[in-house]
Amino acid sequence: MARGSIYFDEEFKFSDGTTGKKLFIVLNDPVSDESLIIIKTTSKSKQFSGAVSGCNPDKKVFFVRHGSGSSFDKDTYIQFQEFYEISVNEFAQDRLTNKTIKYLADLPPLLFAQILNCLKRIKEDISEVHYEMIFRK
Repeated sequence: MARGSIYFDEEFKFSDGTTGKKLFIVLNDPVSDESLIIIKTTSKSKQFSGAVSGCNPDKKVFFVRHGSGSSFDKDTYIQFQEFYEISVNEFAQDRLTNKTIKYLADLPPLLFAQILNCLKRIKEDISEVHYEMIFRK
């Protein structure tokens, strides 16, 4: 569980209370009793029509084309509309005991740095607490 890691959750809990299958990315390395800050991804382009490769701050998305050296097996949109918190304990239980969360890969360091730089461009849309947790020195 390191920042920039990609996971697949068979029972991801969406903000509307529903659950489903979802890829997500960890954005921070929690300290003490902090939670993980995660963002979800999608391969469905409908809501991101017109997005170009890379940072699209106006659409709150980072678009990664398949085959661009990433770990994604299809075109993927990293969504910045919602930031989720999951406790380290819940994450560990879902990963190790329940086996609903599976590690897939780490993002290449350059790609993760580009995603973080894109997040800086929408700083006003990120809570101050989450921003500090993501960009802690």
